[in-house]
Amino acid sequence: MYYFDLLPTTGGPSRHLVKDDYGNIAWSVDSQRVIFSRHETRLSEININGEGLRNLAFAQDGADRPAIAARGGRLAFAKGLGRGEIWRLDEHTGQSRRVLAPASVEQMAPDISPDGKRIAFESERSGSHEVWVANLDGSNAVRLSNFHEPLTGSPRWSPDGRRIAFDSRVSGKPAIYLVDPATAFPRRISTGGLAASLPSWSPDGKWIYFASAREGSAGDSGFLYRVSPEVGTPERVTRSGGYNVKQSKDGRFLYFYAGSLTDGEIRVIDLASGHERVLAGMPKIHYPTDWALASKGIFFVDWGQKPSIDFFDFGKQRVTRKIALDKQPLMWGGLALSADESWIAYTQVDYGNSGLMLVEGFR
Repeated sequence: MYYFDLLPTTGGPSRHLVKDDYGNIAWSVDSQRVIFSRHETRLSEININGEGLRNLAFAQDGADRPAIAARGGRLAFAKGLGRGEIWRLDEHTGQSRRVLAPASVEQMAPDISPDGKRIAFESERSGSHEVWVANLDGSNAVRLSNFHEPLTGSPRWSPDGRRIAFDSRVSGKPAIYLVDPATAFPRRISTGGLAASLPSWSPDGKWIYFASAREGSAGDSGFLYRVSPEVGTPERVTRSGGYNVKQSKDGRFLYFYAGSLTDGEIRVIDLASGHERVLAGMPKIHYPTDWALASKGIFFVDWGQKPSIDFFDFGKQRVTRKIALDKQPLMWGGLALSADESWIAYTQVDYGNSGLMLVEGFR
């Protein structure tokens, strides 16, 4: 996370506009607003007084590098046209194959059901970015959300396979929802007013962990919490900021991604002592969802010149295996491990391109 600051040219101190991972910026013609890219995936704008932060609905899902014409009311931006597809990788043989049938829209962020028979994922197959569930061959696909909000996803199965937790910004800020795949009626869970994203379950199903990053606030932004899926008050579980927490199967440790939204480290908390440390020997992770916790180590995406899924061994404190990928992984595509740890679901770019988009009548 970084502060997006405004510095007067006439002198004086700078002031914070928003705290986020932002990219390229452009000024509105009247110099009263700033348009900027967030996480290299969408465009937002904010008034120079720090108010009116909003996403630009027409510039989501891969929008970046805005530019505004001095006259004529035109906004141009780049849009990535890579299409993500979900694949499965056999952990023992290293062989991969597509999980779902090929689609003309993006499918990403998989999570495997505890019985290994179904998969939850994000998809645009209904025309908007929603959470879906299907059999492993793609049959019996059911849409679980109907929010028409680009930032809806991160599905996570409960340990008993009866519910799925996911996040969405349909209410205006990140929130966690629970849905029964059999009924497909999501309900929002209370997080005590905290923004909440990237949910995960404790092994016993009694807790949902989440990251809280309040935009524009330096308070508890980025800390990790846990809350009962039924009712209760969130409890903070980390001293440092982070994302995407995972609890070991024996319940003894919490692992989480710490750092910016690109290039972070894995940290570990011993729940008995409360001691928090960096996982020694573990390479850095490029995106917060690029890893999956196993019983004896961590699988993670290596974004090198030849992309691969690697395995870090806890006992040996080093990478002991590299499984080459044929194509580039998708940014924020996610990584999931089956309950028996025999195969991995991941998202790769089956088609990649970019285009220049033009918006007329932009003010």
